[in-house]
Amino acid sequence: MVGRGALINPWLFDDIRNEESWLPTAEERLEVYYSLVAGYRDTFGDDERGKKTAWYFVPFHFNFFHRWRPLSEERFGAFDIPLIQNGRAVDAALEEIEGPRAALAPLEQLLRCAHADAGEAIADALWSSYSVADAVAAVTALATPENLAAWEQPDAEARDEDEGHSSSSAGKKRGGGRRNS
Repeated sequence: MVGRGALINPWLFDDIRNEESWLPTAEERLEVYYSLVAGYRDTFGDDERGKKTAWYFVPFHFNFFHRWRPLSEERFGAFDIPLIQNGRAVDAALEEIEGPRAALAPLEQLLRCAHADAGEAIADALWSSYSVADAVAAVTALATPENLAAWEQPDAEARDEDEGHSSSSAGKKRGGGRRNS
């Protein structure tokens, strides 16, 4: 289960090693995401071919990153079952703590968007940036009321995956699906 948690929270192993949880701000999370995308850019190249190769992986990561929530031990440590299996209760508790999603800062709202187009736009902005400051500015510029409204509801594929199964087209694209034995 730790590996799955690290997909949503890539700093999880640092948390375990340091024996404390890091609850980063939206800007701090963007710094982590930028460093991931910059690593892909450095590995595969800064041209269209490099981006095409990196895009086999980048959308996969952003499909998980939007699920991160600031779950402090004192507020969420008492849940009887793992938080990953208790999403609706976590969302309800967070709304009680933070208020409605619309009350969050626009950048935070954007980073929580499950819509694939939001993840693609964030990834593109990070890919096109060459410093953390540029990345934060570029992604913050995406957090407009118009974009947030357009990406408010997850697309069909994200809804399926949030429910615990993948859609047939997603399974085919990723090589998944059922096999006849």
